[in-house]
This record gives sequence, structure tokens and C-alpha cells, in this order.
Amino acid sequence: MAIALVTITGAVLTPDGDPVSSGTIEVTLSQAGSVLDGAVSQRVAGGGPGSGPTVVVTLGASGVLPAAAKLAPNDAIVPSGTYYAVKYNCVTPDGTKARWTEKWQLASAPSSIAIGAVPRLGVIPGLSVSGAAAQSEANAAASATAAAASAASAATAKTAAETARDQALATGRVYPDTTAGLTASAEGEYFLVPSAVATELFILYREVGGAASEIKRYSMPPQDWYVDSVGGLDANNGKTPTTPLQTIAALLAKPIATRDTVHLARGSKWREILGGLPAKVDVLAYGSGPRPLFDCSDVAANGTFTKTAGRTNVYQIAWSVAWAGPYSGGDRHGVWENGVRLASVADVATCDSTPGSFYAPQPISATDTIYVHAVNSSDVTVNGRTYELCKRSAGVVSAVGGALVGLHARRNAGNNGSILSYYYASDCLAEEGSNHNMWVEGVAEDCVAWKIYPSKQYGDRTMFVTFLSAYGLGSLRGPVYRRCRAVAGDGEAPIGYYIHTGGGPNFQRATYEDCWAVNCSTAAFGGTQVDVVLYKNPRISGSAIAMNPTTAACYILGGLIDGRRGTKMQNAVGSGTNVIMRGVRVIVSGNTNQSLISSTALDIRRCTFVVVDPGAAYYWKVAGAGTSLVFRENIVSGFNHLLETGAGAALDSDQNVVFGAVDVKIGATTHATFAAYQAATGQDAGSSTSDPLFLGQPRNGDMRVGDTSPAWARLAGAEHDGEDLDVTLLGQGYAAAATP
Repeated sequence: MAIALVTITGAVLTPDGDPVSSGTIEVTLSQAGSVLDGAVSQRVAGGGPGSGPTVVVTLGASGVLPAAAKLAPNDAIVPSGTYYAVKYNCVTPDGTKARWTEKWQLASAPSSIAIGAVPRLGVIPGLSVSGAAAQSEANAAASATAAAASAASAATAKTAAETARDQALATGRVYPDTTAGLTASAEGEYFLVPSAVATELFILYREVGGAASEIKRYSMPPQDWYVDSVGGLDANNGKTPTTPLQTIAALLAKPIATRDTVHLARGSKWREILGGLPAKVDVLAYGSGPRPLFDCSDVAANGTFTKTAGRTNVYQIAWSVAWAGPYSGGDRHGVWENGVRLASVADVATCDSTPGSFYAPQPISATDTIYVHAVNSSDVTVNGRTYELCKRSAGVVSAVGGALVGLHARRNAGNNGSILSYYYASDCLAEEGSNHNMWVEGVAEDCVAWKIYPSKQYGDRTMFVTFLSAYGLGSLRGPVYRRCRAVAGDGEAPIGYYIHTGGGPNFQRATYEDCWAVNCSTAAFGGTQVDVVLYKNPRISGSAIAMNPTTAACYILGGLIDGRRGTKMQNAVGSGTNVIMRGVRVIVSGNTNQSLISSTALDIRRCTFVVVDPGAAYYWKVAGAGTSLVFRENIVSGFNHLLETGAGAALDSDQNVVFGAVDVKIGATTHATFAAYQAATGQDAGSSTSDPLFLGQPRNGDMRVGDTSPAWARLAGAEHDGEDLDVTLLGQGYAAAATP
């Protein structure tokens, strides 16, 4: 007979109720103990000195416990009275380390328990108490004697109300209503009554002058809610994976409370919006298969279209969106035929002459007439093709302080994106956005913004956007993006990432770690109203401007900027910013006589720049008194114009490898050759004009150099990070990988 273990489920929160992104839990039994397994006594691992190793549980993404998180129940362990000493070592989404300890005491039933409901010594089972106070609450679970002793030992650390509640629980002073409580109580005594509010457990009263004086209300313990569009039923209670609800409407009708968790089954699909959740409610995918999908479009039946008078190929429909406004200039209609997005055109006449197009007013109003020309110019009313039109403003709107994990939303009609995250998002896919794909305040990890409405009719689009709202972190710390991907389709021409505060105080910083921008031809990264921006190992391909923040300081550390695909690279960083670059690889192509980087102060070291189209003229430029350019230990290959400084600008350039015929402009003087520039200025005295001897294909990002390269003596050039850098296939390859 196997030992009956208890499975611990759910995700870890800090004592303040905040999510964690990673970490471990170390579990040790308070003393050596054993469990009877048939006729054989089995030692419990982690049971005190000499009894076995501490059990270490590694948390998954967003602090989710693995399936292997199982422990022997304490009531089955000999000797009796044991507990588990639990040590947390976690990291929160903003990188803060969180460490704390707890004491668990598990019962044999139930066989599976959410981590938030685990009985803790020092905590009353079934009560939700926020913050660090939860660690010092009395435990009345084992017996009245144990609870009374625990309450007495912690009384000095509690308020009078908490002590009174503990005593009421320990002595059984819980009554069905205040009348019964008053009947059984003397003047000044405390008693508990179950709350009639769905999100509350108890109300603590005190008898004062023959009346019940309310002292405090206690919330229900955090609840898990499950929804499965395929296997669920709205008649279910939605409280377990085996009794899930089916619709989001049924979920939102439940008494969801702060710190609850909503679980959405993978493989599900809803044409509903999930929003309006209480604070700190997490929404997580569970099970296997594709991410749960929120489709912001609805199907328009063929028979609801009518032929447009005076037009040959156009059919129209009166279409109402699912929200009452107000509407912004970024709210947009969209139309799909058999899953393929139709092209937006400027007017009905153009729609009539353009197969596979639609025309809709801009911006949205409550009800608009939308005009459609089928891909094959067939009769929309009878052609049997499926037409889907944008209906909802968004698919998922997070709770304030709540996490979103493993979700997919698409085809939003609203300005702000199909997924709006006000705290933490991980492994989410926002597809086919209108003005924006995904709104991020706080932290986004491993998220993808994929495809967006073309800019031809709508102006500049932004795939990831950060804006300071009343619902986000409530501070100006700024966003953190880690391993996110902005992948646009051909002809869409969006901005990949953009940050602004809407005219208020600046964000303190914006951080982008290992993020990609592919085919975002307007700009890869942009923004304003932020003090400092850090780009760590960016991957940029097919952008007119790589980084263009209006900020005091911009740090670019490592990564690859590829200026060949799609629109060519005009600027690596926009003007007006102090720029620090270290270890960056840049491929340059096209747009003759464009400055690669322009700024008030540049500090560029150990980078590699390669021009792959002969004849393109690129240069680094600072202008005017008080500006400065530091250019050291870099490899430059194929340029015909190297540096340009204005009158009064400071220059410090040396230990570079400059290969190719270049001129240099210092003030009003243009030096026709690199040698003439060296002789006239004394700059770059230790630099080399020899071939850097690349080993691989620099046009594909492989900028490693051979053993005899002049770069070695100067420690020049960016280090190769060992990744597959064939970025010519990057857009196509990642688009396939992003498919749910």
C-alpha cells in the first residue's frame, strides 16, 4: 500500500499577496518521523537531523507549483505533533528577492489542497488575512487547547480584534446570527457570525449594552475558478478542474474576490471579454494544447449583408460594437473572410474596385455601415464564406495587481490592444491588433505581439504600448519587457514598442531585455517621457529606426541591429539622446548619406558595424559646442564616411579597426582619407585600416574574426553570442513559431 500523499497546488504569493516569477520552496519535517506503509514503517524525507534530505520544490513560471509537490500528511506521521518548516526563496517579477518562512500542518483529507488554503501554524485555517499579519495569526485547527495556547503566545503581536476572534474560534463561540450570539454572550464578550456577503467568511461582534457591535469582517480564503469552453458547463460550480464553467459570462457572475485565481483551459475559445476583475486576481492557463483564445470579432451571417446600391461588387452591413463608448481615434473596425484579413481602403468606390477589401468609417461609432468586397468578387450574401467583424474593444483586461499567464487574444476593435496587462503578463499572444496589440504596465515576459492592422489607412500602429494609467503600478518606475517579440506582417509598418505617460511626469526608466522587433518598419523601439532606457541584447530586423526614444540616456548593451530586411535602417538611435553602446552588432544597408546615429553625446565601444551594400554612406554625428563623441575599440567595415563632429564638439577615437575608404569631417574640414584625418587630428593613432578578417557571414550577423585579425590586439568589436543569427529568415520563422 503506497503512502497517501497530499498534493499542494496553485501558485506562490509573497506574504503581501504579490506574485512571484520564480523560486524554490525548501520543506523540512520538524523532527524525525515515519509513516506506516502496510506493515513497513517508511521514513519521511526531510524529517529533522539525520532523517533524510530537505525536500526542495522548484517553482514553475509565475510561481506555479509542479505536479510533484506532494507531502505526507502530518496526522499520518509518527510521532504525532510534527509540522513542516517551509522556507521560501523567491524572486518577484520586478527582480526583488523575497524570502520568508512558514510552518505547515497537513491533514490526510483533502488529498489535494491549494497552497493558500494549507493550514499554517500561526494562521487560522479558512481565514484570509493580508500581509505579514498572516504569519502571526493563531491556529485553531488542531484543537481548542492548541488554538488557545497559540493565541496566548502571539497575543502581544496582535490587535485586540484579532485576539478576540481567535478566542471566539477556540472556544466555539460561532453562532448562526447575532440574535443567537447575543443570547449566549455576556457584556463585553466577543462572538463570530457567518457573513451573508459572498466574499466574506465571518463577522466579529462584541456585546455592548445588549447590542451586537461589529468589530471586523474577515474575507473568504482565496478561491480557484475554472472555465473550459469545450468541457465545461455553466451549471457547474466552477471550483475544480472537474467542474469547470463554460462561459466567461458565467464566470463573471460568480463572487470572484480579491486574490482569487481564474484558470482557463487550454484549447478553449470565447467570443467574450474577460475584465472587471477585483484587485490581485490572477488569470492562468491550465491543461495542455493551444493557449485559451479570446476572439474580439463576431461572425456576421451572410444573409445579414445587403447589396450596396450603385456598386458592382460591394455588400454592406450595419454593425454595432459591444461597448457603448466613449470611442477614441484609435478604435478601428476589421473584417476577415475565411480567416484572412481584408484590406482596409479609403472609400466605397475604392472598395468596389478592390477585391478582398472593406471600407468602414474611422473612428468607430456605436453602429456603423461596413462595406465588403469579397476576395473573389462573389455575392457575399450567398457565397458561403465566413465573415468575421471586430466586435469587442479587447479580449482580456487584467485585474489591478493581477497576473495574466498563457493567454491568447486577437482582433480587438479598441485602441489599447486585445490584452491589457496592468501588473504582470507571461507567455501571452496578442494577435492582429488595431491601433495596439498589447498594453503593458509593469512586467511582460515571453509575450508576443503578432500582426497588426496596416498603417496605410490608420497611421502609425504600435504593437506593444506602455502608458501611465490609473490602473497600473501606480508609480513611475516604468515597464520591464523580457524576451518579448513584436513581429509584424509585410506591409503593416508599425512601431514595435512605444512608451509614454501622456504628458505627465516621466517614467524613471524602461527596460527591454532580449526583446525582438521584426518587420516593424516605422521603428523598432520608440517613446517619450522616460528618463532612462536600457536595451539588453535586442534583435531588430526590418526597421527604419532601431531605437528612437526621447530620453536623457539610452543604453544599448549587446544584440543585433539588422538594417537589410524591409525598410532600410536610417538611424540606429534618434537625435537628442545621450547614447551608450557596448558590444552591439549593426548591419547597414541602403539610404545613402544618412547618419547611423545622431545625438548630443555618444559613447560607443567594442561594437561591430558592417555595410553590406557598397556605396552606402553612413556616419556617426554629433554637432555643436558641448557635444561629445567617444568611439573606441570598434570594427567598421564598408563605410565611406565615418565620423562627423560640429564646431566645438569633443572627440575621443582610438583603437578601432576601420576597413574601407572613408572620409571624416571634423568641424568645417572634411578629411578625404582616414590617414589624412589621423595626421591632422592625432585621433585614432592606434587604430588599424586592415581587413578585420571575418570568419563567417557578417551580413547574417556572424561577425566573428579570425585569429590573425587586427581586432585582437585592440580588443575591438562585439563578441559573438553563439546564437543562430540568420535574420533573413527571422520574420518568417518566428511568425510560424508564434502560431498558437
